[in-house]
This record gives sequence, C-alpha cells and structure tokens, in this order.
Amino acid sequence: MSLSAFQTESPTFDGDLEGEDVVIVQTIGPPQNEKLIQLFLMADNAKDLGERTVTAVIPYFGYARQDKRFRLVSVVSLAPLIAGALARGF
Repeated sequence: MSLSAFQTESPTFDGDLEGEDVVIVQTIGPPQNEKLIQLFLMADNAKDLGERTVTAVIPYFGYARQDKRFRLVSVVSLAPLIAGALARGF
C-alpha cells in the first residue's frame, strides 16, 4: 500500500487484492480526524477491490479517552459511534 501526502492524494494499494484477507494497521493519534478518514478510505478501497476480509488494527485509538458522560453538560466522545462503524465492517 502506498500513501503520499493525504491532502493531495488518497491511499492506494499496490497489487491485486481480489479474494485476499487485508489487515490495515492505522493509529488514530493526532491528527485524529485525518487518521480516521485515512482508515475509512483504505478500508473502503480494499472492499472495492474485492478483498475477502478487512481487519483494522488500531494500536492507539485517540477517541477512546471519553466514552461516557461524566457531567450532565459534557459531550460524549465519538468513540461509540466510530467503534460501531468499524464493527459493522466500514
């Protein structure tokens, strides 16, 4: 897989993925939003190329720090939403 500057080019895979099991290792550290979009683009690209399965390995998940409301007025993190999207297979 190759990934150049994300602002100018989307992630591309080298080679044929049809029928393959694909493992994507992507940290979701700063800048979290950019890294998360990269993960979704890579997974979607792999599915579009006909892979058999896509597995995401996320060594650091930046949105996992707050998954519950500690005060009535605090905002709950995006962690449950993102985890649900990942669990549904992108």
